[in-house]
Amino acid sequence: MIMPQFTYSAPEKLDDAIMLLKEHKGSRPLAGGQSLLVDLKWEKTSVDMLVDLQHIPDLGGIRSKEDGLHIGALTTFTELAASEGVRKYCTALAEAAESVGDLQTRNLSTLGGSLATNDPSGDLAAAVLVLGAVIQAAGPGGSRSISAGDFFVGPYKTALAPSEVITSIFFPASEVGDNQSSAYEKFKNPANGFAVCGVAACITQKKGGYDYKLAVTGALEYACLLPQVRGTQANKAATSENIIEAVSRLEFPLAARQDLYASGEYRMQLAKVLATRALRRAAERINLEKN
Repeated sequence: MIMPQFTYSAPEKLDDAIMLLKEHKGSRPLAGGQSLLVDLKWEKTSVDMLVDLQHIPDLGGIRSKEDGLHIGALTTFTELAASEGVRKYCTALAEAAESVGDLQTRNLSTLGGSLATNDPSGDLAAAVLVLGAVIQAAGPGGSRSISAGDFFVGPYKTALAPSEVITSIFFPASEVGDNQSSAYEKFKNPANGFAVCGVAACITQKKGGYDYKLAVTGALEYACLLPQVRGTQANKAATSENIIEAVSRLEFPLAARQDLYASGEYRMQLAKVLATRALRRAAERINLEKN
């Protein structure tokens, strides 16, 4: 398959990249390219110009500050999985990153690129949702912050405006502090490694009890939080019995995906199995840290 023709630009400043995206209506930003370049090759999409973001130094790096963890949009999956700070405070994100594809794919795929693509089978969206992340974006109108819960709006659709790019992802200390633990569980499609279903879980110890959160990817039209868990398990200890009770009451706010590999009913059942596993592993971690 021959790649279609397009114009290529590699600016070294964010403002220049945004200007190019604004001036060329058929342009697209290029981060890791693991989805976009494949779609171009298979003629699933077309572009007039690719604006490569890889030469903009401000878009990389993992920084731990008093207010939380700041991760540059161009941080690769390999870097996420290897980061001590990410593994400690955003365990589900590190586990989701290391579950993706092979080493070559992880070396090129970026956090910002993955979130902007919003593939229904993408792994990292579930972790970002359950960890209460805030997506920082920049465009012709300036910079703005978008909560993860508002960012994913449909299959391959996000709240990004035209010519906007993700610059970083912020994990507030209030969401990823020492009093929480998280985990990610995934069932892979054996043909391509994508998530037939993936579940990220987070348990936070708060005054008066515990807060449970679950996010699902792969099984639904796109990744989303399961808010019902928070209501059924408010202030209940992270015991095996309470976890089983929480999972038994799960409801899914979006339609189930189905394809040649798995039915929607199968994915719903798989989501409950993986939710139980993820919550149990998160509970084990928070209990170990407490002791």
